[in-house]
Amino acid sequence: MTHFSRIQLTTFALLASLPLSCFAQSALLDQARALFKPIPETAQAVPGETASAAMVELGKALYFDPRL
Repeated sequence: MTHFSRIQLTTFALLASLPLSCFAQSALLDQARALFKPIPETAQAVPGETASAAMVELGKALYFDPRL
């Protein structure tokens, strides 16, 4: 019977788990791509609302406010 060292067993376990982890990451990436779409370049218009320069400035001020 052959005796393996801990290093050999650990190396074998790591190498044996690599293909499975790569497949799991690929499947997870495919699932994420199906769920999430790229952020649009421009905002969509809201029906019944007209954007004014003052509203845009207020939005920027609120978005970049470090206190929030």
